Amino acid sequence: MGFYGTENWCGAPGMFGFGGPFIMGLLLLALIALIVVLIYRKKNIFVGKSSLNASDILKERLAKGEISIEEFRILRDELD
Repeated sequence: MGFYGTENWCGAPGMFGFGGPFIMGLLLLALIALIVVLIYRKKNIFVGKSSLNASDILKERLAKGEISIEEFRILRDELD
């Protein structure tokens, strides 16, 4: 046995033996990469993955009352 705290429960050197800081660095990089991937996926769920075309969006805005019938007709004629 060595000095108190220099060996772990199985007698092997502590955290700074056998490349401990290197492994901790790799784990930190893996954690950061995981966080980035999760944020990217969550962002893509809500951004621009729409199958609606301009005409469908225009009809939806009319149904919600965001535009009047006259505005709808003008915009529809511009799209055609």
